[in-house]
Amino acid sequence: MKESENERRIPKVLVSDPKKRLGRGVFSNRALILMLLIFILLVGVFLVLILPSFYVKEIVITGTKEVSNEQLISAMGLEMDDHLFSNISGGFIQVIGLRYGEIEDKLSAKFPYIESVEVRFALPSKVTVEVTERQKIAYIDLPDGYAVVDRKGTVVEMEPMTDHPDVPLMLGLPVNSARLGEKIVMDNQDGFDLCIVVFGAVIDADQSNVADKDFQLMKCVRSVRYVDSKTIFLTVDLPESARSIAVKIGGLKNLKDDMNWLRHALSTNAFDDMQGTLLDMAGTQYSLR
Repeated sequence: MKESENERRIPKVLVSDPKKRLGRGVFSNRALILMLLIFILLVGVFLVLILPSFYVKEIVITGTKEVSNEQLISAMGLEMDDHLFSNISGGFIQVIGLRYGEIEDKLSAKFPYIESVEVRFALPSKVTVEVTERQKIAYIDLPDGYAVVDRKGTVVEMEPMTDHPDVPLMLGLPVNSARLGEKIVMDNQDGFDLCIVVFGAVIDADQSNVADKDFQLMKCVRSVRYVDSKTIFLTVDLPESARSIAVKIGGLKNLKDDMNWLRHALSTNAFDDMQGTLLDMAGTQYSLR
């Protein structure tokens, strides 16, 4: 009886609660883990700031033909020994992709030949620039020179009339307005679009004939002339002679097959021993007269 009374008289402060001891242990472990994570983070930041691998030493550019690497590097405004993280910018997709968004926008605005560009860093010490250029397909005479367009009608080049560019001339379509980097505006937009479709079929014929990839039909085309919605003329040079012939295209229904046939005929010199200057492809039977 006395022992029970003594037990009841033990002060509560001397009684240890196992749940409280466990709580203090868990809290101590969590604090230790948090401090360790903060330490690792600080060490990581410190290494990123001081290691040479995180500073620009090389710029690698791919996909360019019309725009030189020197022009791109100059326009980028990057300096060697810039920190790789210092130029990450742009929209959400660009930032999470660790891309240099502001530099991408600058390059796209400065060079009309650039259709798309991605600039990002790559360890160690490298900045990569991946460019997709617009493909020029024709030029159009202007009062004070000419405008070169791609297959979407975007003006990629405007120059005074000195030397003609190495693409076909587009005839029969007066220009309303032309500005670099924008789609050209024609008085007859439907006629222009038809000519673009014809050039697209020529390019597709070259790209689909991989067995004879050394021959390019596009290089033989000197000009395209729009007459009306049912008549378009191509002027093509015969590759193995000094002659040129006019090719009459009657419509777009069989255009793909027509351009594949024309490419094959020119690549095999089928017209060299034949008389005539007009190849009529408007009907079901082709004829040179």
